[in-house]
Amino acid sequence: MIYESVLILKPEMVQIAESARVDSFVKVEGGLGVTIGDCTHVASFCHINGGGGKVTIGRHVGLSSGAKVLGGRAEIMGLSTSAASPPEMQIVTRLHTRIGDYCLIGTNAVVMPGVVMGEGAALGAGGVATKNIPAWEIWAGVPARKIGQRVLSASTPYPVAADAFDIREVTDGVGSYICPICLRVISNSPDVFPRCCGHYMVEKEDWESNQEAWMTARAYEIEKLAKAHRLNV
Repeated sequence: MIYESVLILKPEMVQIAESARVDSFVKVEGGLGVTIGDCTHVASFCHINGGGGKVTIGRHVGLSSGAKVLGGRAEIMGLSTSAASPPEMQIVTRLHTRIGDYCLIGTNAVVMPGVVMGEGAALGAGGVATKNIPAWEIWAGVPARKIGQRVLSASTPYPVAADAFDIREVTDGVGSYICPICLRVISNSPDVFPRCCGHYMVEKEDWESNQEAWMTARAYEIEKLAKAHRLNV
């Protein structure tokens, strides 16, 4: 859903998923390309792709009011940094800025050109990300630095990749690995599984043959997470 008063420059270069929501007074610059994924929310007064590079925003991302995701910059070595000046007076660097699935960008935070935010990464309000933020880490400040690790509530269902299945829905023979905490089965290597809390993967056959022991361990791990992070489970 795109609300009224959204300014989109070069709309032919912009792809916004039907399930995404873009609030009023957002500016999106098409530049070299902008993609906004499923169920992503871009709040009012956000600016996407300032500088006209390329910006890719994944699924289920939250961009709070006033957040800015930049795709390029005018270099100070040029005579002018004004976009209204003739091109020969400017030196513009355009990069690819990528925001992974489930990320959070706080109010008035800035993601600089070329920065990559890994899956589930969070940038606090007013922070300026000048470096890549690893998956599921929380960064804040100017320049932003790591201040914590994002851990999902044990009661939160983890949305997994397309090749993963909820164990309650799978049939025999589907998937070769399972997360004993999230109870998710995947069919590919655990090395590429998007781990929500750094959970480990075990072979599905091992889990099935020792299911009672794994479920006991799961209850212990969830209780430990709840105590460490004051979660309600």
